[in-house]
Amino acid sequence: MDKNITPELIEEHLRSIGIRAGDCIFVTADLFKTGLFMKSRKHLLESWVQIFKKVLTNEGTLIVASYSKAYPFFAINKDNPFNHLTKTTSGALSLALLNDPESIRSSHPTNSYTGWGKHAKDILATHDHTSKCYDVTEKIINLSGKNLMLGTIDGKNAPMVFHYCQQVLGYTLKDPFSNLSGVFYEQGGSIKRFIRKDVGGCSSAGNKLYSHFIEKDCIDFGRVGAAQSCLIDCKKSFEVSLDLISKNSKFVICDDGSCISCYGRFSNSGFLIIPFYIKKLFKFIFKITKTA
Repeated sequence: MDKNITPELIEEHLRSIGIRAGDCIFVTADLFKTGLFMKSRKHLLESWVQIFKKVLTNEGTLIVASYSKAYPFFAINKDNPFNHLTKTTSGALSLALLNDPESIRSSHPTNSYTGWGKHAKDILATHDHTSKCYDVTEKIINLSGKNLMLGTIDGKNAPMVFHYCQQVLGYTLKDPFSNLSGVFYEQGGSIKRFIRKDVGGCSSAGNKLYSHFIEKDCIDFGRVGAAQSCLIDCKKSFEVSLDLISKNSKFVICDDGSCISCYGRFSNSGFLIIPFYIKKLFKFIFKITKTA
């Protein structure tokens, strides 16, 4: 543990990377990588929320994903419907903000977002079961927002605009996992069934964007605590990304030939999906028989 990494140092680093008072920021975070530790997990999470509030001030806005568990369409549990208290699967910062009494949460049953600050209500109020998963991104772009990737420059996380570009171009409706999962949710005192029709799919190909963002001067890199991080201009990065993906449909395909989202759809692989799924089936059968 590096005792030199303090909340004050984190605040300094956030400002150094380009976050200003009054900014609207969307954050993906791996808080462990920053090296900031406290006497308890509860204290640590509360401290992170206060750090962002202090840097952004009351004129700023903080948005994080607060996605929650979805179930196979044939096994949706009616006894555990989504509501604003549903546990998030989006990490520690998401949990921290959800626990803050000043935060609000959108009501999308599987892909909700949580926010605090001046524009949080405007961004999140209408994001519900009738919305597409990544509609929130459009509102952040229109507010000249920024995307902070806090220790998440890796193969698991893509810049915020990546999945939104896929949504705009119709990719999310064609993912092999579309219409295969969902939840029940609470609305007006009744319980209703929700099936997720759009899926962002694989994030790995999003790593291809960084060099283009550097070229177009819409990204800044720096350390936040011990974590290599970056701050991305949402509007500029969206324009760059949409242009790249519109001109080259293969841009969104990752390098892992076993990826169902990238190689298991006809629009990407054509009739090669037949041997692809046959191979998947044989692997599944082998795994089952081996463990039986």
